[in-house]
Amino acid sequence: MLELAREVLQDDQFPGELPEDAFVFFFHLSHAFCFFRLSEGDDPPVYLWVEGYTEFKKTHEHFSDWLMKEIELHGKVVELYGERMLKRLGKAEPSSTDVKGDVSGEGEGIV
Repeated sequence: MLELAREVLQDDQFPGELPEDAFVFFFHLSHAFCFFRLSEGDDPPVYLWVEGYTEFKKTHEHFSDWLMKEIELHGKVVELYGERMLKRLGKAEPSSTDVKGDVSGEGEGIV
């Protein structure tokens, strides 16, 4: 992902460079990515680049903060998706048989 991030920055004519110690861990299409610097400790700050930015933006003081926020957001998406599916099925509450596998797209998901 590091090389892809460098290519995307070049294509967007970003005025700077990705730090040599950058660890790119998240990409959204070719429009945004997040990274942290390996030299900034065990729980480093997270930086964001979005197409059109002229500098990197620090979004979280710690990677663990970023991760917890993403988990919370994923939970909300799953909850919303589950509620919509239950409405379509005409059920008020999920039962243990409503979920097979996971909802990440790799398992069978909600039926």
